[in-house]
Amino acid sequence: KDRRDPKDWKGMTFGIPFDFSMHNYLLRYYLAEHGLDPDRDVQLRVVAPPEMVANLRSGNFDGFLGPDPINQRAVYDGVGFLH
Repeated sequence: KDRRDPKDWKGMTFGIPFDFSMHNYLLRYYLAEHGLDPDRDVQLRVVAPPEMVANLRSGNFDGFLGPDPINQRAVYDGVGFLH
């Protein structure tokens, strides 16, 4: 929660549902809009949405962009927040 500015996300790892999902493209656009190269500055991992909260909880990645209601599950479990 203390690194909300996307410019500070260099070196972070994010989960996406699959390589050709709109979530991947939206995250890449958002990162590029804030001066980060999605291919060099962050790591994007393909993870099935039902496994995203568990991966966030265990520290396998720092955040994810996935479909509802997976994001709400992370908030409900207290391991994530909506950016």
